[in-house]
Amino acid sequence: MTNIEITNMILEFFISRGIKTRIRVNNERKDETHYAPVIQIDVDFKGQLSEQFAFFYFVDDSIINFSVIYKMKQPLDGSKFRELADSIRGQIAPFEEFVKTDDDAYLFELFREMKTADFSGGLLEELLNLFTEKDGVIEKLRSMSDGF
Repeated sequence: MTNIEITNMILEFFISRGIKTRIRVNNERKDETHYAPVIQIDVDFKGQLSEQFAFFYFVDDSIINFSVIYKMKQPLDGSKFRELADSIRGQIAPFEEFVKTDDDAYLFELFREMKTADFSGGLLEELLNLFTEKDGVIEKLRSMSDGF
């Protein structure tokens, strides 16, 4: 499946379910010698902007990335971040990584990088279920978040 087909699949999947999406295309530096178009598809699951979820990938790459970023109410120092990560570790599929940068003590990210060959409609269903469960891990993160 090409990245253009994946883009169409993502947009069709969420739009057909009444979920707002926004697509952006920018040129970004891919390596030392050239720039390439990057697609970013923002998905607004609840219309509350309590999280920032997006798919993002170079048009000509074999990798699809997606992440969700939360701005927490309390800063997450090293021990608080590890405690939070440990408490939700088994509940974040299809995400695979927890990301906490030193740039902002309040930001926390769930992230995944996957091969385009592994991308499927089943992944989109998993994401939809994860973000629409009433008592799941995403609701827990939303309650800890200040929004953007």
